[in-house]
Amino acid sequence: MKTLQNSNENLVIDTFSKKKVLTINELKTLIPLSIRTIYTRLKDWNVINSYNKNGKYYTLTTIAKFDSYGLWHYNDIHFSKHGNLKQTLIHLIKSSETGLSALKIGELMRMDYRSFLWHFSQIKEIQRTKIDGAYVWFSADVGTYQQQQTARIGVSKSKLVCEIKDSIAILILVERIKNPDMESETLSELLSKQGVKIKPATITAFFNYYGIEKKS
Repeated sequence: MKTLQNSNENLVIDTFSKKKVLTINELKTLIPLSIRTIYTRLKDWNVINSYNKNGKYYTLTTIAKFDSYGLWHYNDIHFSKHGNLKQTLIHLIKSSETGLSALKIGELMRMDYRSFLWHFSQIKEIQRTKIDGAYVWFSADVGTYQQQQTARIGVSKSKLVCEIKDSIAILILVERIKNPDMESETLSELLSKQGVKIKPATITAFFNYYGIEKKS
C-alpha cells in the first residue's frame, strides 16, 4: 500500500480497520474529495469491492482473510481476490479438478445460484454438461474440460461404489464367481429376483473400481 499523505487518509484506514467494509458514500463523509477522486484513490490504497450487493461495499486487501478459494465473507457481504462476480465464477470453475455443480457454486460463493448463474450461461470461458441428470460447469478449454470430466466421472463412480452395502457387495461377488461372463444388465436382473435392487451402471462401477474384469 502506498504511503498515505494526510490525516484524512489515515482516518479512512482507521475506519476500515474498525468497520471492515465501507461504501463510497461513507468514504465521502470521511474525506473532502469528489467521488471521481475517491475512486482513483481506492486503487492506490489496494481496496477491493464486493462481488455481491451490486459491488457497493469496499474493504482493504490487508483486512480480507481469504480462504483457500480466494474468497472472504463479512456477514452477508462477499469479496474475492479474483475480481467481480463474473471473474470469480470463471476462476472457480476453471480451477476446479472435477467441475462444479450449481449447488456447489452457490455454496462456495454463499449466494443463491438461481439469482445469478443463468446470467453467465453464454460465457465463452466456461460451459456446462449434464451428468447424472444435473448440470455441471466445466472449463471451455478442451484439454482442461476433458481432465475435469474424467475426474468427475471417476468421483461419481467411487460414490456409487461407496453407497453399496457390504451384504450386497458380497452377493455381487458371489454371482460374478458363479457366472464370470454375465453382463451387468443380466446380473442386475438376477439380483432383482433375489430382492436386491441395484442398477447395472452401479454394478459396472463396482467391478471397474475394484478391477474385476468379466471373463469371456
